[in-house]
Amino acid sequence: MLDCIGNNDLKDNLYQDIRDIENCINVGAWKPAVIMCGSVLEAILSDWLSQHDKDDVKKAFQRLYPSKKVKKVVNFTLEELIDVGEELNIIHGYHATISEGIRNFRNLIHPNLALRQQIRPNKAIAEIGKQIVFAILQEGMKIK
Repeated sequence: MLDCIGNNDLKDNLYQDIRDIENCINVGAWKPAVIMCGSVLEAILSDWLSQHDKDDVKKAFQRLYPSKKVKKVVNFTLEELIDVGEELNIIHGYHATISEGIRNFRNLIHPNLALRQQIRPNKAIAEIGKQIVFAILQEGMKIK
């Protein structure tokens, strides 16, 4: 599934990260699993957008964020990666929607936010995170 990743070093890291997600799920470590899912999504989308035509990425960013200064893909937030990826049809709308949910759970790494929101990841959310990573990778295999 990782054949759609252009950077070989990143591919090796993602392989290990995905194994770590599965290990976390197997031992009931839901929060680390969800956080890793967000990290993997960020790496995948960053890789794909970095391979995409720079002018198309720039125009998509400007359409979505007209008041923001355009920046390099490596400096995009996960939210921006998801939005620009969807805008450029690199990921489907339903994948983007679920990815946005995983992004929100990933933000629970911030202790004060986690306390304010009183949200705790669970097995179902961790599994959804893993499955959206797999679904996006499968979609990337079709695109390549």
